[in-house]
Amino acid sequence: MSFSVSADDPSFCVREANQTVSNTLVFRDGRLEPLPSSAPRSLRDAVVLFVRSAFLPEGYPHSVSEDYLEYQVWDSLQAMCSSVTGVLSTQALLIGFGVGNSGASAATATVQWLVRDGTGMIGRILFAYLRGTELDCNAKRWRFVADILNDLALGTDLLAPLVPGAFLPMLCVSSLLKACVGVAGGATRAAITVHQAVQHNTADVQAKDGSQETAVGLFGLLFGLIIAPVVTENWLSLWLCFFAATAMHLYCNYRAVSCCVFDVLNQQRARLVLRDFLSASRKTSWSPNAASSVRRRDRSPVASRLRSRSPAKEAAPAKPEVAAAIIPELLHPREVAGLEGILVEPSGIVELGSRAADLPSDRNGLQKLLADFDNLPYLIQEDRRDFFKSVVRVWLKEGCTAPDVLRAFVHAELFASSGQATGGFVHWGLELSNHVLGAGALLDASKRDSINDLLKKATVWMDLNWPALVAALTKSGWKTDRHLLGCTEWRLSVGTY
Repeated sequence: MSFSVSADDPSFCVREANQTVSNTLVFRDGRLEPLPSSAPRSLRDAVVLFVRSAFLPEGYPHSVSEDYLEYQVWDSLQAMCSSVTGVLSTQALLIGFGVGNSGASAATATVQWLVRDGTGMIGRILFAYLRGTELDCNAKRWRFVADILNDLALGTDLLAPLVPGAFLPMLCVSSLLKACVGVAGGATRAAITVHQAVQHNTADVQAKDGSQETAVGLFGLLFGLIIAPVVTENWLSLWLCFFAATAMHLYCNYRAVSCCVFDVLNQQRARLVLRDFLSASRKTSWSPNAASSVRRRDRSPVASRLRSRSPAKEAAPAKPEVAAAIIPELLHPREVAGLEGILVEPSGIVELGSRAADLPSDRNGLQKLLADFDNLPYLIQEDRRDFFKSVVRVWLKEGCTAPDVLRAFVHAELFASSGQATGGFVHWGLELSNHVLGAGALLDASKRDSINDLLKKATVWMDLNWPALVAALTKSGWKTDRHLLGCTEWRLSVGTY
């Protein structure tokens, strides 16, 4: 970009601006100096500039996601409530350790403190081993769970001095809970920070979040110092204050995680969007056969209900399969954020990234499975070896990419939902399988298909409609080049030895 004014022009000036301040510099006596109107302004302006620089990322609001401000407000309020309860629990712990008791032993208190810390260290390692891979995929859920565990730990600290005989065991339980909080809270906060840093300014967003939490924590500590002497000798007042602060803490946390709008699909979000895609296409009485005939007329296999705010228009011919197609507008990430459950455990029966040991053990079964999925980067099969639980296993082939994993998950979900009518699954409901396999196809027991037939029909549906689904996801604001589906890193390859 070139400037249209030369520095030799008598009226030449240089202007600079950020989100709050603008300055103008001109030549005076051969030197570039600021105009008087650009000199430092009032104390109020200086304070505003300091607050923005100290507590908000550079370039705010354009450098962060749209949900940044709402999340930070609720997160700051919860941090203040947590500081208040932290003061009360710390006071209770000091009483339990013998502070103020002339008969207490410093050696005993030291041993108790070391045992408490050691228990927490072991807890951190175990929790990261058991749950570490889930924290990215379900960041909102584990962020809220971490705060529940934190409140339970603080409550345990308050109870511990009331039970002197079990003080050390309760101290260890509290330390274990806080260890889980440290791992889950830190990891999920990092995931949320990456989501908020839309200009790859993760370090800046993280640093400013730390400043916000520190400032709010100071106010919480001051408030805690004010109320602590008041409730010290009155256990009823102490517990009332603790429960009030805890209730406010959990409410603010729930509001904070609820407003996070992720545009990357995890299992819960993928199911919601897939159901919406099928609902849109079902309204047109669309079936695989009808879709094929529509494609021969160069029209979309997914005629849809377009939002009233978006007129129907031709999709960009990114792929031959969806050229000149009317792509449906699916649920937007913000709409899905209002529908997904915070404490909902992923309830699917699809296992992404199964191990080679779970492959069919007989040669004929394995050869058939490999032949059926010869042109796809994954394998899918139902596993009924456990009488009480059926699993749809997905083996990912070597070289499988993130979009391939997303396709494998959708394929397996369709198969799992249709297979429920055979007695092997309890999953979404018949509306999904009826759409894929034809209305009423599974309602008549005499017409039930075999598991292999169901899988073949799901494969046909995927071949016909996967390009349109990807285009619809992209149009609605979802990222399809990455996922949070929670698959393992195991990949299969076949050869000789």
